[in-house]
Parts: sequence; C-alpha cells; structure tokens
Amino acid sequence: MAILRCYRGLPAINSSPVLNSTTAINSTSATVNLKPSLRLSGPGRVQGPYQQHRPARKPVPVSDNINVTLNATVTTYYGQTVKIVGSCPELGSWNVDNAPAMSAHSTYSDGNHLWQLARKPIKVGTKFEYKLVKVAPGQDPEWEGGNNREVDLKDQGGGEQAVQGSWR
Repeated sequence: MAILRCYRGLPAINSSPVLNSTTAINSTSATVNLKPSLRLSGPGRVQGPYQQHRPARKPVPVSDNINVTLNATVTTYYGQTVKIVGSCPELGSWNVDNAPAMSAHSTYSDGNHLWQLARKPIKVGTKFEYKLVKVAPGQDPEWEGGNNREVDLKDQGGGEQAVQGSWR
C-alpha cells in the first residue's frame, strides 16, 4: 500500500514505484480507497475514468490551389534547361528570368526527352497561356514557335491536373 502525505500543501509519495488498483490516501484524519474500473476496448484503447481525451478533429481546409504537373518532350543539349514561361505570376508573368525551370524527368534518356515541372500550385479557376523556352548560360533564350498554349484550371476532384506538350 502506498501512502501519500501532504507537507505544507505539497504532496509527497511513498517510494513505492507502482500504485495498485486499490490505493489508500492518508491525510491526517481520512483514508480513501480508490477502485478505478478500466476496460480495454481494443488495441491501445482505454474506456472508463482514465479514458484519453482526444480533441475533436478540425476539418481539413479546402485549398484554393490545384497542383499542376507540366510534362513536355523537348530535345536539348548538355547545359540547356527548359523553362515554362506564362501569363500567370506562378509562371513568371512572361519574364524568362522569373519563370520556373523544368527538371529532366527520371526517365530522361537519348530516346526519351521528357522534362517536368511537378506539382506547381496554381489557383483553381486560373486561365493562363504559356510557352516552352530553352535557356543556356551565356545565350539568348530560345522560344518555341506557334501560338501560345492555353490552360483553364478547373478542379475536377483530387486537386491535381497534368498538362502535356511537346516542343514546336
């Protein structure tokens, strides 16, 4: 049996390391027996007076952004990088210096020239135009030909959209 004592308002505990399910608490004139009833309701779950308090889950906020993955097949030479330059701020607002660089995809090889800009968050409902641009140190950027490409981002569930293209 463990004895709890109170000195000047501070409790002191007997050196017994574990309190049994029946524990006596002694304070000058009263003894109280505690018999908590615990019940296991599954792995690691306790019900009864010692049940864990879990705060209510907060709803996950819905993002105003959609993650866009842009894939493009572009033949480059060593030292060149491909950028995607577009009309929205996330794509540099038509400024090559501010545009994000694409990365050579993990499957990039002599026969597969796939570049990727993975999971770029852009606001749902954004309509933008873009072009692919090859850049290399010390050289002028090389813009692809043809009309601007157009994308209208609509969240179709899942919060992700893939855009495919090839150099023209």
